[in-house]
Amino acid sequence: MNLQNAKSPEVKRLLSYIRSFELYKNVKSLDDLSKHDLEIFMKMFQKEMKKYGQKIESKIRDLDYDALVQVDELFGLEKRKIEKQWQKYFTNERERELWKKYVGDPEASFNWKDAGYSAVQARNWRAVGVLDPAQAIDWEDWGFTPKEAKKWFEVQIDTPEEAAEWEDFGFNPKEAKKWIDSGATPEEAVEWTDNGFSREEALRWLKRGKSVQDALKIKKRKEKNA
Repeated sequence: MNLQNAKSPEVKRLLSYIRSFELYKNVKSLDDLSKHDLEIFMKMFQKEMKKYGQKIESKIRDLDYDALVQVDELFGLEKRKIEKQWQKYFTNERERELWKKYVGDPEASFNWKDAGYSAVQARNWRAVGVLDPAQAIDWEDWGFTPKEAKKWFEVQIDTPEEAAEWEDFGFNPKEAKKWIDSGATPEEAVEWTDNGFSREEALRWLKRGKSVQDALKIKKRKEKNA
């Protein structure tokens, strides 16, 4: 089936189905579907399959086999394009296969390699949610490994500057998160602990809107009147 044959009944029905999705309502021909379009289309289709189950079959029942085969051909074309990208960025087959295994995308792989990372190093950073090599470099500049950065991500601290500041004051990620939730800065947290207050005690004072000095004065007065 010719992609350019827009009058083909099979193409028309296939396009009609694709246009039923909001993002694709303006698609004029199958040629308009880029790799990105196809990926979104498949994700949306799979989402509807999960939602409607077998009822989704009514939407594709009228699609001729040739039209469905053409979709497979489109995906085959995209695969060939992607393979050409791999060969463009990685001429060494062994290296290429390594990046395919650990990263999976040719452009992303090239960006990580260009930033000085190996496939395994890129895999390690991506595994903790860092998809941009520049972000990984930033965390490494501040002395964090992927494993260490992950601990800070888990407590919603996503910049190495903030993580380093708390760490430099002697706080681990979980401790830092509790202080942050109470509204304290690293300096204030250290001030509380240096004055003999446990974190739990300090948090109780902070919830009352009291500073370290307030707490010390009140504590001293209570001891005097005891």
